[in-house]
Amino acid sequence: MKIITMLILLLSFPVMADDLIIKDAQFACTNIKQNSVNDPFKYSYGVEIILKNNGVIPIILLTKINGIASIPFKSSDEIKIRRTLSYNETRRRNSLIIPPAYKLDLVELLPGDETMISYQFSSKEFVSKSNFEYFARAAYGGRFNNWVGRLRTKEINTQRVYQCKT
Repeated sequence: MKIITMLILLLSFPVMADDLIIKDAQFACTNIKQNSVNDPFKYSYGVEIILKNNGVIPIILLTKINGIASIPFKSSDEIKIRRTLSYNETRRRNSLIIPPAYKLDLVELLPGDETMISYQFSSKEFVSKSNFEYFARAAYGGRFNNWVGRLRTKEINTQRVYQCKT
């Protein structure tokens, strides 16, 4: 039983791969709500990550993002926040709801092709810089044969654009 559990854990953990790389990433504050002191949505942000198929075979990539998790980590004796972008499956009354493939924004990347993942979120405080992670699971039990793994950006300084300029 222990062997089966260990095997499941090893197979379900995504591995870092060289076949898909982050080519570029940008992070910006796009809006500030005026006269909002404790508003949890005071600052609006957008992140864009350009992914490139660096391998020799096509990759199916799930580009739909519907969740973000802020995870603290230690770097050079300093606590930083990594924001993990992912897609979370939908359940209703313990039933898994399978969406049409087009609602997952699946993209087939041929070798050398690039695509963009973007996501918008809000925060109570201004974020001057951040690290991001793209985390892809086998969506819906592997039904869509999407790429599985984790890719992390370097720390990105926040750009101020639109109504976020001061």
